[in-house]
Amino acid sequence: MFNSLKYVKVLEDIGVPRNQAEAHIQIMTDIIETNLATKQDLKDLELATHQDFKDLRIEMQQEFKSVRTEMQQGFMGVRTEFQSLKTDLENKIAQSEYRMTIKLGTIVSIAVGVAVTLIKLV
Repeated sequence: MFNSLKYVKVLEDIGVPRNQAEAHIQIMTDIIETNLATKQDLKDLELATHQDFKDLRIEMQQEFKSVRTEMQQGFMGVRTEFQSLKTDLENKIAQSEYRMTIKLGTIVSIAVGVAVTLIKLV
């Protein structure tokens, strides 16, 4: 704490008239009270800063939770789409196998028919 009485005494001891010493102390007191932070000011700032960080932490947690939920939904959509594409591909492969089997059967039947015909002709 600023000791104004001691300050006035020091000024008077070096020859400054009392009214000038009191003017000095008034100016110094005004400067100190308006421009310097007190311990209470610093405590208030600390509390406000802690609260701001706490609020920011809560806000960030909520935002991260929201982003996480959106990502999970997006991944579920991609997973569903890939599953659908896989099923479509498996069905198309199965259809191709059936067509190839039918074509191969037709070729074999024709080959057997040609072979039988050639045997009868010979």
